[in-house]
Amino acid sequence: MEIRQLKAFLAIAEAKTFTAGARRVNVTQAAISMQIRQLEDEVGLQLFTRTPRRVILTEAGEYLLERARKILREHDSALAEIAEIAGAEYGRLRIGAASGTFAMHQLPGIMQLLKEKFPNAELSVSSGTSQRLVDKIMHGEIDSAFISLPVDNTNITTESLFSDEIVAIGHPKHPLAKEKYISAATLAGERLILGEQGGNTRRMIDEFFAAANV
Repeated sequence: MEIRQLKAFLAIAEAKTFTAGARRVNVTQAAISMQIRQLEDEVGLQLFTRTPRRVILTEAGEYLLERARKILREHDSALAEIAEIAGAEYGRLRIGAASGTFAMHQLPGIMQLLKEKFPNAELSVSSGTSQRLVDKIMHGEIDSAFISLPVDNTNITTESLFSDEIVAIGHPKHPLAKEKYISAATLAGERLILGEQGGNTRRMIDEFFAAANV
């Protein structure tokens, strides 16, 4: 069982097709198919069920999936530690950022600082709701994330970095623009653009309206 085979297996399992999986690991479809055949021959079990539109993990494939992720995490960690000993500061850091003002304004500066401090490191960023990013951490898909608190998961460590306000914005000529305070009931009568369903910001807005029974 080779690292390249596990990477191919994981790419297909996440992409759901051999074609998309091959693109992820930068090989041809024929090459990735051969790697999977070799892996299946070695374990003696079929790992994928092929359908016209996508592939589905078999029971054996599901069993291997989490173990493959763990093995690859350990592999990357070992490479990074060895390189650090050699003074190369080499490694891979996968960062998640919840969609919103942080991703637009603060994150670019943070990424620039990381690139300056670790010029040889491979940095990648993925976005999504806070809950989705927590799920990615738990599945080993990313290493850390900038999200909105609170997080209902005792298996990860969180640290509050800063606080922000949620405010209503609108056209300067809107009648409510002159008001110093706008109630939930008043806002409920307006057409609103809200955050993405499933995100912490949207959840807090929903709780704001629910507390006012609107």
